[in-house]
Amino acid sequence: MFLKTLKSRLTVAAAIAAIAIGGAIYGVYVSLKSEVAELSRENQQLEEQLAQTAGALDQLKSDIVQVEEEIRRVNSEFADIERRNQQIARMVEDFTIDSDKPDEATEEINKQTFNSIRCFELLSGAELTEEEQNATTPEEFNPSCPWLFNSRGMRDNPGN
Repeated sequence: MFLKTLKSRLTVAAAIAAIAIGGAIYGVYVSLKSEVAELSRENQQLEEQLAQTAGALDQLKSDIVQVEEEIRRVNSEFADIERRNQQIARMVEDFTIDSDKPDEATEEINKQTFNSIRCFELLSGAELTEEEQNATTPEEFNPSCPWLFNSRGMRDNPGN
């Protein structure tokens, strides 16, 4: 009888141990399932942040391309301005006044001054005169700034 009692007690103890182990395994399962759900949410947030970062990176790359294009354009305009300044410097160097003919010198100075002022007016957006509209060569257009003859559509769009 002792063996029978021992056997039944061992069976009960084994059942209790099995229930306890099963409960512990279930607890671990529930905990892991909760952890997996939390990690999945965090992973989703990280994927969304990665997508936003990739979008921002693409926008930055696009902005860099635009800035580089603008720099090239500005550098090109600067080179044109430098070329024009050199042309003006050569014109000033080539300008001579005949001291034996003061009236002609005064007339030439006045003409060059008028032409130079007219260049600034045109660069400021002044409309073309009829004479400028009908000019057929850059020198005829304005000898002080012949580059304006075809620049920015002045020749193509008379009356600007």
